[in-house]
Amino acid sequence: MNTCFYEKHSECSSFVSDERVGFKYIKAEKGSTLKIEYVKEKHIFFFIEGSVKMRYNEFNNHEFNAGEIVFLPKSADCIAEVLTPCKMIVLAYDCPAKICDKSTLREMLINSPGVRYSFKGTPIKPELMQYLALLRIYLQKGINCRYIHDLKMKELFLLFKFYYTKEELVQLFYPMIGNSIDFRGKIMENYLSVKTVKDFAKICNYSESRFNDLFMAEFNESPYQWIQKQKAKHIKGKLIDADITIKEIVNEFNFTSPSHFHKFCMKYLGGSPAKIRQQIINKTN
Repeated sequence: MNTCFYEKHSECSSFVSDERVGFKYIKAEKGSTLKIEYVKEKHIFFFIEGSVKMRYNEFNNHEFNAGEIVFLPKSADCIAEVLTPCKMIVLAYDCPAKICDKSTLREMLINSPGVRYSFKGTPIKPELMQYLALLRIYLQKGINCRYIHDLKMKELFLLFKFYYTKEELVQLFYPMIGNSIDFRGKIMENYLSVKTVKDFAKICNYSESRFNDLFMAEFNESPYQWIQKQKAKHIKGKLIDADITIKEIVNEFNFTSPSHFHKFCMKYLGGSPAKIRQQIINKTN
């Protein structure tokens, strides 16, 4: 027996029609590219077959293979080049899962002071691979009910809790760990679109002084300095791609002039745009 009344199921009000959220099963051919740019959802990639080379913000040419998991936070800027025919399941989600998205991860970070974040894959353990095998069948059959997506996400985080160490979870979810997941989520979602700290505070529904206090408690530096550093990471990622011109970067990040962009790169990246790009090319080669 094949799919179970797919047409009737897809007409249900609980059918997941929003392509931005939920689980997706993706097949990608060698030489194709996958792009995630400034998204407002968090993403977890489960590589089932094949391999890809990914660029994520300032991290360049990191290779991920079958049997690995990768997490991307909100506002990630990522391009993946498919090295060999690839099959993967991708979860895009916004609302945090209760088990590992809240204070538990913060506690894990405090209790794992030796962990230092690096953009690398986390192994898919056998129990999680069994979970993914059944989920893959659901997705291939078109069983796309919102309740199944919600249940499978809760099950996923239970599996993370029971089968992964604190160090593994902290390394995987490090970019989103903080004192307040909800506050950090708003920051990660909006920091590229705001022009001033005052605008940022307004978006988050705080007075500017209260926003500054919360921000300092969460990120241990001022909103302005933090935003500039995050912006620099995105710009470095753009400089990695030789097909993107300096003029395009200047326009995308709203610099008033090429000289303004030059000064920014000198201050936050340690060199001129051309020098940074050449250093990246030399390092890659």
